Amino acid sequence: MSSTDSYPTFTWHVAWAQPESTVVRFEIATDPTFTQNATVDTNFCPTDPNCWTSIQPHAVYGPPLGSVWYWRVGLTTSAGIVYSQTFHFIAVQPRDSDGDGIPDAKDNCPFRANPDQRDSNHDGKGDACQPDRVKPRVKVFAGSARRGQHAFIKVRAADDRGSVRFYATLSFRGHVLYQGIFGWTHTSWRRPFTLFTRSALPRFLPTGVYRACVKAWDRAANHARSCSRYLVR
Repeated sequence: MSSTDSYPTFTWHVAWAQPESTVVRFEIATDPTFTQNATVDTNFCPTDPNCWTSIQPHAVYGPPLGSVWYWRVGLTTSAGIVYSQTFHFIAVQPRDSDGDGIPDAKDNCPFRANPDQRDSNHDGKGDACQPDRVKPRVKVFAGSARRGQHAFIKVRAADDRGSVRFYATLSFRGHVLYQGIFGWTHTSWRRPFTLFTRSALPRFLPTGVYRACVKAWDRAANHARSCSRYLVR
């Protein structure tokens, strides 16, 4: 038998009392007469017919071409081509316990469907099989804004599972004057991004040192918070 997700290796040995220069032929097909879906690989052996005794074609055998396959080895001789007996094998579908299209042998989470095979920490086990206990990383940079203009807050954030949400505030002397919730965002620590207020800061706001804070949380509710000095002029 052969699994339809692997490349089988075929081997043989030639017993020839008085060998001639020969071309060794490997033939495989979906019928015993070698006329359907047939392929042929050859190799010239000038003195020893066992100069080529195995092959691993980079082909997957199975449906829709066929489940039963036949193969044989042939040698060219002065009397014509001489063939070995015909062998056959059955190509079977590999086990896929969770039905996600990834065979168990290659699935990093074989009993929970995860067709994307995401493995955020690269430990060989899929995210779907590991609880997420890692907090996001977040850093707010110091900044400033003028009354009558929008406030921009520069943030660096990242999470081992890729996406986070944000809750941002701008406060003065302990009183939150602005707040906003931002939807799921794919982040990278290498690429800072900017959050901003929907409207301009009112001109009646007091000038001085404010506090800009951003809380980030992931889909498993792990969260982290960072704050920085923010000058309003």
